[in-house]
Amino acid sequence: MSQDPREERAVDYPLAVPFTYGAGGNTEDARFVRLFPPTPSNSDECAFLKQALFQAVAEQDDGAEDDREERKRDDDELPDPRALVGAIAASRSADYPKVLKVAKKLFASGIAKVDGEAKLTANTINEKMDQTDFELLLGTFLANFTLARNS
Repeated sequence: MSQDPREERAVDYPLAVPFTYGAGGNTEDARFVRLFPPTPSNSDECAFLKQALFQAVAEQDDGAEDDREERKRDDDELPDPRALVGAIAASRSADYPKVLKVAKKLFASGIAKVDGEAKLTANTINEKMDQTDFELLLGTFLANFTLARNS
């Protein structure tokens, strides 16, 4: 049996606040969430999140001409997930509560797996996951699958 090619591009987000989850009849302590590249079935959620991010970045770029040269030098580095989420939250045009709802739907679709094995469900996000971990998981997704060169 061959390995899922999406596994090669998967990214692990280490949880700052671990939570317990059920796996194979046992209770486990979650250590990380593995994010897999989205598929076309996720296109609506990805498009919404990409639009929110690009609107936020465009708002920040207004009047920030001096920073563009410095950013060109750092093109090989992934953006900071915290900065990406912060930009969307601070954006006048992005509906941040809706961004979080769409992110939750995207992660629960199967592209996010607790410890790389158990599907991250909406219930787990709502009831067990730390809010900051959830927001930084979104930022990690955006950095790796929306802005990264290989996305």
